[in-house]
This record gives sequence, C-alpha cells and structure tokens, in this order.
Amino acid sequence: MKENFSKSHFLHRIPQVSPKINDRTRPKNIPQDKERLYDEVLKMKTLNHALQEENYKLKTRVSFLEKDAIRYEKMIHEASVELDLPPKTSESHLILSLKNQVKELKNSLFTRDEELLEIKRKIKYTKAQELEVTPTFGDKFLKSYRNNLKCFQMKQQD
Repeated sequence: MKENFSKSHFLHRIPQVSPKINDRTRPKNIPQDKERLYDEVLKMKTLNHALQEENYKLKTRVSFLEKDAIRYEKMIHEASVELDLPPKTSESHLILSLKNQVKELKNSLFTRDEELLEIKRKIKYTKAQELEVTPTFGDKFLKSYRNNLKCFQMKQQD
C-alpha cells in the first residue's frame, strides 16, 4: 500500500517561525570580516576534530587499562588461592567493618572512663571513712596519757 504524500502534507507539520524572531536572532549587519569568521570556523572544526580524536584514543587506553586491571586481579586471586590466603574483601565491606570496630572501641573506652571515675569516687569516700575511723596521733597520745594518769592516781591511793 503506497501512499502519496505531497509537500504540502509535510509543511503543515513544521512549526512556522515568525520573521520577527529571525530578525532578532540574526543581525542584519555583521561588523566582522566574513573571511576572518570563516577562518575561525575552520579552526574550531579542526580543534573539534583533534579533541574527538584524542577522546577516542583516551577511551581505548582506558579500556586496555581496565582489561589489564581485571587480568591482574585474577592473577592475585589465583596466587592467594594457591597460598591459602583469605580472599580479598571489598573496600566497602572493609570500611564498614573498620567503622564498626571504631564505634565499639569508643564505647569500651567510654565505659572504662566511667568505671575509672566511679572507682576514684569510691577511693575518696573510703579514705574519708578511714580518716574518721582511725584515730590520729593526738588521739592516741591523749588516750595513753589518760591511762598513765589513771595508773599513777591508783598507785598514789594505795
């Protein structure tokens, strides 16, 4: 089934641009030399081509380097299997395990600090209690003096 499409059939689908918009976007007078503009366009095209070519070369180099990296990782894995080493863990797993280990160590440090402070408080309290319970040198001296005085008085009475 062949349909005949005329030019007018497609023209109604193309959006119509008013001439005023074209006047705003395209200047009437170009103040620069057209030859100089043409030379600049050629320079830009050659620069674009050179950059595209460099980009293509860099992409191929990256792909070769990725293939080499995969090959080296396979070699390392095979060597670790031969030596019975534990397999290499992924970096994200390693980071998470280290973060968890740091968190646990911080928690244990915090609990140890709290225990240390509690022990220091208890030591101060027990020292204060010991000072209250144990007699001082002056108390001992007075006690012995009173005992000696009582003995002396008893001897005088006899």
